Amino acid sequence: EAWRCARDIVGRLVVGGLMGDAKALRIKELCDHVGMHALATEQVLSHFDRDPLIHPSGGGQVLRSLVQLLEPLVDASPSDSPSTYLQAVRAINRIANQNADTVRSFLKEAGMLDLRDGLLIHSLKLPLTVEGAFAIMQGFSFEWVAEKPAFREANGLAHLLHMFHAFPEQYDLQIGVGCVLKNVLCVVEDNRRAVMKLVEDNEISRNWFPNALAGTGVGDGGDDVDPAEESARAMAVFIQWYYDEEQEPRRKAVEARINRVIAAGEVTVRKNLEKAMAKRTKRNKAVSERMHKASSEMGKLITPWEEERRKKVQSHVLANAYQEKEWTRNFQQRLVAGERRWAEVEADITRTQSTTAAGGHGSAGSSFTNLHA
Repeated sequence: EAWRCARDIVGRLVVGGLMGDAKALRIKELCDHVGMHALATEQVLSHFDRDPLIHPSGGGQVLRSLVQLLEPLVDASPSDSPSTYLQAVRAINRIANQNADTVRSFLKEAGMLDLRDGLLIHSLKLPLTVEGAFAIMQGFSFEWVAEKPAFREANGLAHLLHMFHAFPEQYDLQIGVGCVLKNVLCVVEDNRRAVMKLVEDNEISRNWFPNALAGTGVGDGGDDVDPAEESARAMAVFIQWYYDEEQEPRRKAVEARINRVIAAGEVTVRKNLEKAMAKRTKRNKAVSERMHKASSEMGKLITPWEEERRKKVQSHVLANAYQEKEWTRNFQQRLVAGERRWAEVEADITRTQSTTAAGGHGSAGSSFTNLHA
């Protein structure tokens, strides 16, 4: 319960910063703290998933700040799960679909659409699992990147081919990946050439792309044939042929070529990741040095003040001790003086009583004598 409350508080603070004063939020420093950045990203994406509306007056700044917050998902690769990337893409799409034209125009200016493409490309490079592969194929629309040179240059086609070969037991997944390659991506001539270059096998290419339309998925069955169903059946025929025992040598050769391309690309990915981590380390070091310098400067200010305070405290202690000593001495003197005075009073009382007693007897005798006379 406490952790949930803390997450909600962080989310409100970050969303408030994005919508208000992004400078005070200090997004760069936030992104350099992996745990806090992950928490902030989760909360911000949840917010925009629930409420994607952005006020046009500050829409540009909000989207630029959001891009700055989400860029480390691609640059620093903080997650091995495509779920975060899917959530980010879903939030971007909701912002694009449910805001005014003014806000939508800010999306491209802020680089939000390029970031969305980058999230898709990067998710293909994550360690593959069956669940992750299904999530990617169901959660992303590859029409976004079909005509983007950046998708080819980042080995997006090679990663999809790798996904196609990675789970031969997942028949539905293979049909889905194969149809996306054939009907969406390879409709673009440059993509088709790139795939054929990766495959390097004319017979496989002829079977995969049997006509000049590069597998549009439309057969000759007439208008009443569902293109998607026809495409799936054609892909099933290709997969059956491709995984026939006779085709195993050429299939293994294709897999080896794809793996070499991906391995070469991973070297670049690691280098980029190392650069990103080096920049983060450098920034963290700079922050640490600034904090140390500020602490030292504060120490220089505090040390004389502490010394002065120590002297004042010591002076007060000595003064209090002296005053207490003086008060004790004066009190003792007053006690002695009081005792002496009391002794004097007692002596005066005794003398007075003695004098009074003696004088009273003499007067009485005289009066008696005078009376008889």
